[in-house]
Amino acid sequence: MARRGQPPRLGACYRIVGSGKFGRSSTTVWEVEGVVTGADGRDYARLFRIDGIGTHKLVVTEALNDRSLYEPVPDRQPAGER
Repeated sequence: MARRGQPPRLGACYRIVGSGKFGRSSTTVWEVEGVVTGADGRDYARLFRIDGIGTHKLVVTEALNDRSLYEPVPDRQPAGER
């Protein structure tokens, strides 16, 4: 189950864990663009795809701390540092 931890830092990158289409792991990398607090009192990370597709999504920050759902991508340089 997801656990509470430090909020993700801006520019941190993550990849979804597990098999995607056709049994392959996801290669899509998502970067944290911001963190907002929802009306339910939970913190959400606003993520965007770094491959230029322009897709955004909100994910509860506890999910990013759950290594069975998301894994950090440590060798990715955040957009602000390119």
